[in-house]
Parts: sequence; C-alpha cells; structure tokens
Amino acid sequence: MEENKKIDSYAYHNTEWAYNLYKQMENWDYDGFIETLSISKDDVKWMIPYSHERIVANKLDSSTVFPPALVEKLVDETAEEFNEWFSNLMS
Repeated sequence: MEENKKIDSYAYHNTEWAYNLYKQMENWDYDGFIETLSISKDDVKWMIPYSHERIVANKLDSSTVFPPALVEKLVDETAEEFNEWFSNLMS
C-alpha cells in the first residue's frame, strides 16, 4: 500500500497533465454516470476531490521498488492506451 502511494505521488507531482486531469474530473457534471451496486455517483463525487487533496498534501519520496523511470513508462503507456480506447469508444 505504501509503495502505491509513492507511485501515485511521483506520477502526480512529476507529470505536466495530472493537475489538470484532477481538475477536469472534479468539474465533471456526472450527467450520464451509471451507478453500480458498489459505486454511487455521490461516492465518486466525494472520492475525486478527497484523493486530489491527499495527493497534493503528501508529496512522497519515490518508490525504491518502482523507480521513477518505470513509473513514467507505466503512466505514459496507460495514458496512451486509455486515449486509444476512448477514441475507439467514441467512433
């Protein structure tokens, strides 16, 4: 769990797009949000700003298990794969 926090912190504080992504998620209007048995709209509305607040307040040292180069590669690849998936979804 601690290593996950370090990965999140490093990715947030060392990418140029993470702050804007959080702001976009916080400002989303949630129209069309589909709730599940375990995920409600209110839970998501609470979780996103809470998570953002925690990550801003807790800038941690990088992980020794997952070094910065590996985190950067993971973040970049995940963003690219998401963008491709989303583009295909919308076409």
